[in-house]
Amino acid sequence: MPRFIGDCINTTPALALIRKSYPDAKIHLVMQSLAIPVFERDERFNIVNYDRSGNKLTAAIKLSKTLKEKKIEASVLFTSKFIDALIAKLAGSSEIVGHNTESRGIFLTKKLRLETGRHYINRYAYIANLLCNNEHKELSAVHIFHDKNNSKIQEKQNINIGISILNNDKKSRHLPVEKTIEIIQQLQLLQDSDFHYYMLGSPAEQEPAESVTKGCVQKGINNITNLAGRTSVTELVDSIATLDLLISVDSSPLHIAAATKTPVIVLDGKSASPLSAVLPKGKQAIMVHNRGHYINDNDQIKDIDPEDVVLQVIQLMKNS
Repeated sequence: MPRFIGDCINTTPALALIRKSYPDAKIHLVMQSLAIPVFERDERFNIVNYDRSGNKLTAAIKLSKTLKEKKIEASVLFTSKFIDALIAKLAGSSEIVGHNTESRGIFLTKKLRLETGRHYINRYAYIANLLCNNEHKELSAVHIFHDKNNSKIQEKQNINIGISILNNDKKSRHLPVEKTIEIIQQLQLLQDSDFHYYMLGSPAEQEPAESVTKGCVQKGINNITNLAGRTSVTELVDSIATLDLLISVDSSPLHIAAATKTPVIVLDGKSASPLSAVLPKGKQAIMVHNRGHYINDNDQIKDIDPEDVVLQVIQLMKNS
């Protein structure tokens, strides 16, 4: 499996193809620790923790031994690294499927050229479908297990809006604190609005989220709660599932929202990959583009007009 949560979520339609073709197979998801909580509650899969925190060669040898003990018959490589193909070979897989990258084609029994223009969901699905002898034509939606009863958001009388802005280290994807406050201020001007805002994110996002919260309170906006860094990953998933709306940059919460059928407004900055390759598929994701007035990548997100966000919120409220 890929390393990051969003990428792992984007493999779920591909995993569904494998389950369709091999309904009796035992599927092991080889994952690094970051995304494990998103999948460990799903009883359809067995999780194998690929701990690379120490010596990477030692970790690879240990993993290959673990997989060999499980008598793995086929390995599907959603990653593109040479070492992952070598691990599958050492584990004794008779079928190894993946992209022909990093000169690892000698280990692959079925291989594809990596088409970087493809959406990640389709990229992973092509690999899975190759294992399935290309028998599938259609994709299911992204989906992850969630339990709304475990949500940290229990307000029923409000319209609950989550906001994910990432932190300064993300540079081009980080929505500045001042811009976030400006968006919330504009939303507050809507007539008959009964919003409660929840700042969401990892512990790394706690500080900027707290700055937004304090800035709003200083402006008389008290209907805001900072949950960034104050939930486990599973609580974050379950909380996003209960939102009425998420406003997000390209982040893990964005993909969690897509996989839990939560409407999401996506703010268009400069992402790690082209947005056309990572944006959630489906009608529940709505783009708000930056106005295009800046040259530098890191400035694009600053050019989001709060009024454009408000217009999309109004449209979503009309349609709900």
